[in-house]
Amino acid sequence: MTGLDFITPSSISFSVYPNPSSGNFTIDYSLNEKARIKVLLFDMTGRQVSELINKDQTSGNYTYHSNDLNILHGTYILKIYKDNNPAGGKLIVVQP
Repeated sequence: MTGLDFITPSSISFSVYPNPSSGNFTIDYSLNEKARIKVLLFDMTGRQVSELINKDQTSGNYTYHSNDLNILHGTYILKIYKDNNPAGGKLIVVQP
């Protein structure tokens, strides 16, 4: 498994790599129109661990690099919202 790739009906596509990760990962995404983007990380109990992105963006390609999130190894749910329409999947964090 090298990453997490999604294309959703809400006109956003994104990938997350590497996955599994040591806690540092990259999110690449593209928008075909202006939108409010929010990216949240949840633990497996549903508790929000981090808000990675929360801003209005124009159409185009974007990259986000996680930096020292200080999260434990385990499985997380990464959700990306475009104008409150969610998509997402699992992110696995392993000890380095």
